[in-house]
Amino acid sequence: MNEKFKELVKTLADEAGITDLEAAERFAALLGARWMGINTPFICGGSEEKDEMGLPKMITVCPAYGLDGFAVYHKTSDYNAPVY
Repeated sequence: MNEKFKELVKTLADEAGITDLEAAERFAALLGARWMGINTPFICGGSEEKDEMGLPKMITVCPAYGLDGFAVYHKTSDYNAPVY
């Protein structure tokens, strides 16, 4: 966990009135899981090449925060919106 994140967790825990160490650790784990993408895939990059809507032609997806690898996904169709 980086220092800025630790500072944020401490500030939020203090403001929430969390003083118990175990509760503070659970709070930090919850924040990490929700904000940092722990155990959740997230888009971690995109190509500079964009389509006419400004969407990247390729994105990289990390399977979870803290892992070194990623998968590459390529756009297979144009932007499509439902017709009402």
